[in-house]
Amino acid sequence: MSTLFFPRVPQRSVLLWRAFWRALQPLRPACARTTTLLWLAVVLAALCLRPDLAGVTSLVRGLGWSEASYYGVLHFFHSPALDLELLTRLWQETLQRLFRRPLVRVNGRAVVLVDGLKRPKEGKKMPGVKSLHQESHGNAKASFIMGHSLQAVAVLAQAAGVYLAVPVAARIHEGVV
Repeated sequence: MSTLFFPRVPQRSVLLWRAFWRALQPLRPACARTTTLLWLAVVLAALCLRPDLAGVTSLVRGLGWSEASYYGVLHFFHSPALDLELLTRLWQETLQRLFRRPLVRVNGRAVVLVDGLKRPKEGKKMPGVKSLHQESHGNAKASFIMGHSLQAVAVLAQAAGVYLAVPVAARIHEGVV
């Protein structure tokens, strides 16, 4: 009778979600309420499960939610209940603890990877959109575009003989007032 209401979940799945939840616990101080922490967990799970890179829409699709939930997920990203600066600092500390041994080090220091990206945007009132110069060797692309300039930082880790870039932070750095 109990399996009728609570289907049997494979033990490996339970272990994975417990590890996921344990990894999230140090981030709790960045969330003003427990609800915010639960939304953070859902959004991070959706980032892992999403089928494509279509923004919030792909998160909703990855979770199998209806279109009506789009605005709820979108609101999470603009919520003042999540302290982004504190979240970033706590995430950096969590990474150092979780990846203590797998971090690739040179002369005792962790290897940090940094990259920038210019994404064209066509929205008229999008925050952070500004005129950006594109370096191109061909004349097929315009030398200036309207868009976002994003920078990302990751640490290099090695696990099972494979090198992985573990994201630390990504931000729109230019054009934000």
